[in-house]
Amino acid sequence: MSSGLVDQNSPIKLSRQERKQRTRQRLIDAVISIVCEEGVEALTTTRLTQYAQITQPGFYVHFKNIDHCLSVAAERIHERLIQLQAEARKSAYYKIKGLNDFDRTEIISLSIAEMITAVLSEPRLLEIFIRYRHDRSPLGEAMRKVTEHLRLAIAEDALRLAKGSEVPERFYPRFSAAAEVLTSVFIGALEACVAQRFNDNPLMTDIISRFIKNAMLGEVAFACGA
Repeated sequence: MSSGLVDQNSPIKLSRQERKQRTRQRLIDAVISIVCEEGVEALTTTRLTQYAQITQPGFYVHFKNIDHCLSVAAERIHERLIQLQAEARKSAYYKIKGLNDFDRTEIISLSIAEMITAVLSEPRLLEIFIRYRHDRSPLGEAMRKVTEHLRLAIAEDALRLAKGSEVPERFYPRFSAAAEVLTSVFIGALEACVAQRFNDNPLMTDIISRFIKNAMLGEVAFACGA
């Protein structure tokens, strides 16, 4: 009777399409590694194919040129960072939903804390985001999309907090403005971690969470007491 185990020494046969996909992924992974280790200016077909261990003609099977390859890699990074944000917010709302009694300001503070933790779990992508979010390359354009998505997510959470706290509608612009500030605080915290100015990530996350909670408590108290 078969044990059901795969012989680790037996070569796994891949289809031509699967081999092509793996090679393409190796090139994308190589782009990410080179950008992190050497900077985007180090990207050349020679450097990239050496790193990915494929031939230069093989590179052109997958991409037109370096810019095309960088654009695809940038989009993959963008998609992954957006995915991390979405999963983190979902986790935050799931945790809050399980509580019988909670302060509504925890909605946004926990959401941001979860997003910080999630992004810190992908240090290479985080470094690219911080380093290239103002760059004019395809990488910079993709990172600006990440920033905008982050800004909209925080603004959505802030408005949800305002509505849930029965804040008068005329004060909603204050919560939109607060979201802009919190986005900058979020990115600043990540930048401090990348630059290793602060090496205790859990403590940083806790501080940011408490700061945001107190700030939003103040906004709710101001709006409801005015």
